[in-house]
Amino acid sequence: MKYQEHEAERSSEHAWLLPAVALWVGVTVVPAATAPARRTVARKPYIRSNRPWPAVMPPVVSLTAADPKYRAAEARLALFIQSLQLGRRARAVDFLSSRVSAPERQALLEKRWLRNDFTSRKDFTQVLFLPDLQVRTAAIRPDRAECYVTPRTAGSKKSKVPVGYLRVPMHFEQGQWRVELHPGKT
Repeated sequence: MKYQEHEAERSSEHAWLLPAVALWVGVTVVPAATAPARRTVARKPYIRSNRPWPAVMPPVVSLTAADPKYRAAEARLALFIQSLQLGRRARAVDFLSSRVSAPERQALLEKRWLRNDFTSRKDFTQVLFLPDLQVRTAAIRPDRAECYVTPRTAGSKKSKVPVGYLRVPMHFEQGQWRVELHPGKT
């Protein structure tokens, strides 16, 4: 009991300190009883946009190159992989080289080629649909680069995830790196 009385006396002794410091700093202190009440503003209900959420989140694609020339080729390949995994096939076609024929482009658009189907273990293009990938540049020339797409983690023997790498040739056309993949040639 004595402790509580002592604390009450001590707090009343220093009650003048806060207003004095506020005056010295230039801040006006209004007692809580005379302060105006806060108005509560009615919030608008949360309205979800009409834009649907992506079916899958974009994959994690690690780029390994430090040189800007190598990195530019790897970045374009990463964008191709992301658009392919997110189902934006029309955008993925924009990343293809002019050396890819029109029927091959149409096959990509119609999901007859480069589709997510892990039942075919011998199709190494399935590496493009893994969630955690790494892109490495093996060789680069002024108009041509050779990149490898590999999973960052190796799957087990029981998993249906393909293990290996996919060689992706790239060409420098129209001021940008373009992907040159063909069905059946991987």
